[in-house]
Amino acid sequence: SIYAGLSDFEKALSSFLKALDIFEQIGNKEGIADTYNFLGNLYKDMNNTSQAFDYYQRSLKLNQELENEDGISIAYNNIGIIFDELGDQEKALEYYRKSLELDKKTKDRNGIATALNNIGIVYQTLGQYDKALQNLLASLEISKELNDKYSTANTSNNIAELYLKTGKLKQADQYLQTSKEITSEI
Repeated sequence: SIYAGLSDFEKALSSFLKALDIFEQIGNKEGIADTYNFLGNLYKDMNNTSQAFDYYQRSLKLNQELENEDGISIAYNNIGIIFDELGDQEKALEYYRKSLELDKKTKDRNGIATALNNIGIVYQTLGQYDKALQNLLASLEISKELNDKYSTANTSNNIAELYLKTGKLKQADQYLQTSKEITSEI
């Protein structure tokens, strides 16, 4: 029920705020930056985009101070998600591309797959289906190589949606079946 969800949110929020307080007391900036990101995720899951955006910005700023490229990339990606949800696809693309650039620099293949998937989704929203498919297929290839079942299923589903939108029902069904099969294994 909604109350259980709200109760879980309140428990999670309380735990993260306690962790944040401890990290601040001991001066653990990496812990603070990670907790800002977790708080952003929590608020995003509760559809509070303004609070989520605020915490992602805090995480980005602190990770930049720490020169933590992985943390910066994650923050860029999460900020891109917020812009995408708010309908600002150009800003979303800007942040996803920044994330992709850092992930390539650090050779973070999971991050690369995530960024390519998100870029593909934005291109799909913009009606640029060829670019969408190119990015989604590149993401899928990496996810398969990493044996990342969740990302493989998710990206396969996104490709199915793209094919469905473009009227290619046979291809849509093929990728949807792949997604369903993998999801049943998870």
